Amino acid sequence: MYEEMEGVEVPKYFLCPISLHIMNDPVTTTTGITYDRHSIHQWLNTATDPVCPVTKLPLSRDSDLTPNHTLRRLIHAWLTCHGRGDRAPPTPLSRAHLLKLLRGVSVPRLHSASLDRLLALATSEDYVVDRKLLVECGAPKAMVVFIIKCYEEKKILSLEKALRILNAIWTSEIKDLVENNDELIDCLTWVLNLDNDSEFDSLKNAAVLLAKELVKVASSSLVERLNPELFKGVVGILRQRGRNYCIVPIKAALQVMLEVCQHGRNKYRIIEA
Repeated sequence: MYEEMEGVEVPKYFLCPISLHIMNDPVTTTTGITYDRHSIHQWLNTATDPVCPVTKLPLSRDSDLTPNHTLRRLIHAWLTCHGRGDRAPPTPLSRAHLLKLLRGVSVPRLHSASLDRLLALATSEDYVVDRKLLVECGAPKAMVVFIIKCYEEKKILSLEKALRILNAIWTSEIKDLVENNDELIDCLTWVLNLDNDSEFDSLKNAAVLLAKELVKVASSSLVERLNPELFKGVVGILRQRGRNYCIVPIKAALQVMLEVCQHGRNKYRIIEA
């Protein structure tokens, strides 16, 4: 977001109705109101009942957000006139560029750089990539394929990046891809049971965060046949308390156990773990 400009009256329609700051990446919702992309994303992802903040009409969490290129150009021109052209809004990410990055994930000499770029885009606080566009371009499938390949080849290089990307772009639309995916569960089980060494803590944390989302959408049959080793790995997350302590993976581990304990013999497997 742009900070306020002292001594200059900013046109009201340049301001995001949520943040009240000059918009960085203006997008228009299906209700016809324009917001800064970052602000409306945060609003939709955290609101109990997502509605348009201005009209109060309902909006889905995956609501279409249309880039307002005209307003973006006007803001850029106005900033330039007031000596702020160096703060021009970033060019919206194109579908073609995203597809190129995703193709690079499957190329050994390109996958590390491609994952770095995708991770930066998916987690940036300054520019929030439309998750729907990432899903439409096949990012979830590309990440799942890469994660499973790492498991099959027992390679952890760049694995954490792929796990974090999948976590960052996770939506309900991914359900069909993962609800019966034994290989993905096997990969998370393997990661969570890597050597009890602090160098793997961040990788394990990314894995348990993904496991938390996966068990929510997994089929009953998959949850009922979970490997007892998965629970040992999840319990291992709780034992990280003494080193590199972070509450987020701890909560995720507890949520995994809470989500699956009512299925089959999982309650007893958790106790044994």
